[in-house]
Amino acid sequence: MTTELRGGVGSAIVHDSAHKHVSGEAIYLDDIPNPAGLLHGQIVMSTQAHAKIVSINAEEALALEGVKAIYTAKDIIGHNDAAPIFSNEPVLAEEIVEYVGMPLAVIVADSFKLASKAASMVRVEYEQLEPILNIKEALKKESFVAPDHTLVLGDAKTAISNSQHNLKGSFTIGGQDHFYLEGQIAMAIPQ
Repeated sequence: MTTELRGGVGSAIVHDSAHKHVSGEAIYLDDIPNPAGLLHGQIVMSTQAHAKIVSINAEEALALEGVKAIYTAKDIIGHNDAAPIFSNEPVLAEEIVEYVGMPLAVIVADSFKLASKAASMVRVEYEQLEPILNIKEALKKESFVAPDHTLVLGDAKTAISNSQHNLKGSFTIGGQDHFYLEGQIAMAIPQ
């Protein structure tokens, strides 16, 4: 079986939307005027690495003029999962938070600035659980973010054993996430 490879070290591959980005034709939400009556949402994020959510109190935030609502996992109609490939990545934490910054709720208000202020006023009570704070500990406890997934092309073991030079060892990369990440923004306009 022959597999055609696209790209590789030293190869330039044009991103699908690159021509619009470099020509200035790409339209971003910050370039579009806000429609009348637009509401803005801001995420309330966990401040704990691993904890049970005891309560979420938004009374103070909801008392601000222009703050319309708070939504938690209980308000999600349907399946609370945003995982694009596998599963079990809740849109909003239901009972347990698993990392600092995990989304807990969404505050909706008349402006982004007000939504951000209101989100900072939401008080969350936690019951602490033991966090796993490094890769070695996670491996020892067999605590994985997702099931093992292996991509294979060819016979790596044979290729390595037949190679002229072999290196063995380990290295550590300080980052925890090696995916394509960028800021996200969206606007829904009912029509």
